[in-house]
Amino acid sequence: MQINFNFYTMNKFSLILSAAVLVFCLNACGNAKKNSAQLADKYWKLTELNGAPVEEGQSAKEPHIILDNQNLRLSGNAGCNVITGAYQLTKPGKITFLPIAATQMMCLNMEIENQFLKIFESVEGYTINGDVLTFVDAKKTPLARFTTNPPSE
Repeated sequence: MQINFNFYTMNKFSLILSAAVLVFCLNACGNAKKNSAQLADKYWKLTELNGAPVEEGQSAKEPHIILDNQNLRLSGNAGCNVITGAYQLTKPGKITFLPIAATQMMCLNMEIENQFLKIFESVEGYTINGDVLTFVDAKKTPLARFTTNPPSE
């Protein structure tokens, strides 16, 4: 069986393929932006770390993060030190963090902070269920959970 492609057929095929790829990319990008909007510009208070609850008073300051969707930047506090960094959203439910920077203050109890800073190296995804954000690793094991106050109506 011989397939005879001429110049016109190849151009038509290329055009259709390009249009399909463009539609796919725009749809994926739109879904990632919609999904990331749930993450963005909210104060996410750390409530669980590596399966253990994080109680008030366990650290000098309240561990939390704020994700800036427009600039893909993270800011917050790890429990003692101010943190900042960048993140990437590759597709819905997938997030990776670039190295996180922290100020270098010393506090009495640094255990929560040290564990918190370490999880950013392993985070590969997230889920949002109501006002609960969960960071997970590649095996979908929860690494950290956060809560945010639902918007007042």
